[in-house]
Amino acid sequence: MRALMIMKIREENINLSLGRLHESLKGIKQVIIIYPKQKGQGNKKERKTRTLTKMDEIQEKLFDLFEMNDYIAI
Repeated sequence: MRALMIMKIREENINLSLGRLHESLKGIKQVIIIYPKQKGQGNKKERKTRTLTKMDEIQEKLFDLFEMNDYIAI
């Protein structure tokens, strides 16, 4: 799998070592923000918002290249 990932990033002219690739991918995180329910809203559940952490240019390229949007729930 690692070799395929390296081949794919090289095809896109992204030159990263395996360690740097791993670190860049590890830095892409999904965050869930839970807002408490407001007074007077009865039995309504708290509101949840899902978002991604800020990505650098390389992380954005990797995110698009590996179509990671298909695997997250936003």
